Amino acid sequence: MTNLYEYLDSFGLTKAGKISKVLRKFSDEKLAQFVMSYLDIAAKHPLALKAQPGATDIFPDSMSDPMAMKLIQQLSIYANRIYLHDRLVKLGQFWNELDAPQYIVKFPAKSERLDYYRSILGSEIEEMLKLRPLVDAGIVFLTPADIHVPRKDSLGLYIDNFYGSEGSMVEQMGEKIPEPPLISDGIVKHNY
Repeated sequence: MTNLYEYLDSFGLTKAGKISKVLRKFSDEKLAQFVMSYLDIAAKHPLALKAQPGATDIFPDSMSDPMAMKLIQQLSIYANRIYLHDRLVKLGQFWNELDAPQYIVKFPAKSERLDYYRSILGSEIEEMLKLRPLVDAGIVFLTPADIHVPRKDSLGLYIDNFYGSEGSMVEQMGEKIPEPPLISDGIVKHNY
């Protein structure tokens, strides 16, 4: 992968405190180019590096929240390498969901959604710039693991939209709810 910071620099995004100002100057097309080309580059990046025997490598165990900077600094004293999820990969995937209903309701105008995206992107890049000394030293490795995690399309319709992520409604409600006749016939016909 091209060095993350070289990539950011090619778009003028490596001066801390000035990121949001630079992003506001990006046209919508330039912003789209930045995000999509970053995802292409990240997809070619290895998920992990080969460790030496006895090395202490730390992998994040959560996909939900990024590790706090203070914790990263403390762990860097003891760890050979700390793997962190590349925050821009997750934001790159979010780029494709800007026209999802939940964002259209919150920000009806496309320009409002893009401004919202620019503000989030700017703050994430600022956080990544704080990691630069540790990345350059080889202590922190930004892994594009989010690319390889199956994700739901926010515009799609899934069965757990009706039954929830905790299982079927029968398991949740404790009672049998009959399937619609066509679905029931299909289940019997195909031996599900």
